[in-house]
Amino acid sequence: MKLKQAEREVIESQIAKTEILAPFDGIVGLRYISEGGYVTTNMPVATVQDIDPMKVEFSVPEKYAREITDGTNVTVKIGDTQEEYKGVVYAVESKVDPGTRTIKARAKIPNRRETLIPGSFAKVELTLSEIPDALVVPAGAVIPELGGEKIFLCQNGAARAVAVKTGIRTETGVQITSGISANDTLITTGLLQLGDGKAVQISNLQSN
Repeated sequence: MKLKQAEREVIESQIAKTEILAPFDGIVGLRYISEGGYVTTNMPVATVQDIDPMKVEFSVPEKYAREITDGTNVTVKIGDTQEEYKGVVYAVESKVDPGTRTIKARAKIPNRRETLIPGSFAKVELTLSEIPDALVVPAGAVIPELGGEKIFLCQNGAARAVAVKTGIRTETGVQITSGISANDTLITTGLLQLGDGKAVQISNLQSN
């Protein structure tokens, strides 16, 4: 009886080894072993991804190194989509990369709908500071010239060139720190044909 009991325990131990458990919950990807295949130590069986929350790693220029800390909010866009995902920085590198002059940071993004895929290209936006009542105009409306920059306003049916001082720039907008007010009418199209004092006709007036 003892011999049979020992044999049973050996068989049960061998059967237990046929079940492989991941150390965490996740989604299984491709399998590298077919059913009935022989597996040895350190042989990959399948990939498992824990995708909620997702982690995104990004770099910021060193001049902003002191402004990004644990808890900094980030907005993430994946690929060419316009859908935004909100996340929070949870780790920041302690040194600047001497090759790129940037500092790495990592953020976590909730992914309960499992719409984010590991390895995707991400665009990360951070709000490092806020400027109340800032005047921002389309980047294409600001014209560089010798000694500064200018924009065109519509005043009494004519274009008026106005020198401006600029501040923060983004991909689509430029902050104007002096030269115009919030009530001015800015000309944003047809700039190549404009000249100071040239008559203009507004066809699409937008207010912001």
